[in-house]
Amino acid sequence: MPDRTARTIIASGLLAIVSYAAAVTPAAAYDGEGRRRHVTVYPATARVGDGGFTFAPGRAGNELTSWITLDRTEVDVPPHGHVPVTATVAVPPAASKGERYAVIWAKNSSASPGPSGDIALVNRVGVRTYLDVGPGGEPPTRFRIREVTAGRTDDGRPRLVAEVGNTGKRAVDLEGQVRLSEGPSALGAGPFRTAGVTTLPPGGHGQVAVLLGGDLPAGPWKFRFTLRSGRVSRTATGTITFPAAGERAAAKGDPSVPGLAACAAVALAAAVLLVVNLRRFRRRPLDGEAA
Repeated sequence: MPDRTARTIIASGLLAIVSYAAAVTPAAAYDGEGRRRHVTVYPATARVGDGGFTFAPGRAGNELTSWITLDRTEVDVPPHGHVPVTATVAVPPAASKGERYAVIWAKNSSASPGPSGDIALVNRVGVRTYLDVGPGGEPPTRFRIREVTAGRTDDGRPRLVAEVGNTGKRAVDLEGQVRLSEGPSALGAGPFRTAGVTTLPPGGHGQVAVLLGGDLPAGPWKFRFTLRSGRVSRTATGTITFPAAGERAAAKGDPSVPGLAACAAVALAAAVLLVVNLRRFRRRPLDGEAA
């Protein structure tokens, strides 16, 4: 049977976005006089590729948007208020397996063009929609941090860049942070957070960058680079020294965590095997002894 578990997620996400447009960013929902604002709600196409999560202009549709039904498409949002909108996804029984993408938009337009007479202001904000069709539960989410390098921006600000590969069966939205420790004079710094979300399709790869403080010494530093997608997280650790502007420096992996853990596992397995063999040896009767 097709997996319809995304239905509740989409509905609750849309509730949050309509409330956000009305209460958190007043300029997008009502004017200084506190008037009601008319908001249009609709689904539109999106895709995940090398450019991340992208969407088309206007109301272009796709297969997923044709499955989405909204309980209302026009709402009047009161000042400092919110209006719930429920989205239902009806997946056809014959739908082919795979992940599909869309955006559910909430749009508010100015009543008339501006003073120049040729420009109307349009504000819209959307909820990303991911729907996987297939038997069983949610497909596995996996990704791997392959390499971490240090560099600097054109204005000399240090940054760390992680090469990440999506090894799972669904798109991942990556965000995270970097912490520095054991720097010059025992300094520590952070956390420094990613500026936004990097989306990778299944089997895709890309870079996630974190800008650090401009006044940081070059190092060396111990770093801890953690990335998350939903409830799945991965952490890379190592030692880094920030190079001069225009240069790159690869991180040196810290063997203290994975290396010692692997050695300990091998040593434990060898010890268990030795004990088992000794017990078997002691149980064997010597030549001439009664069995």
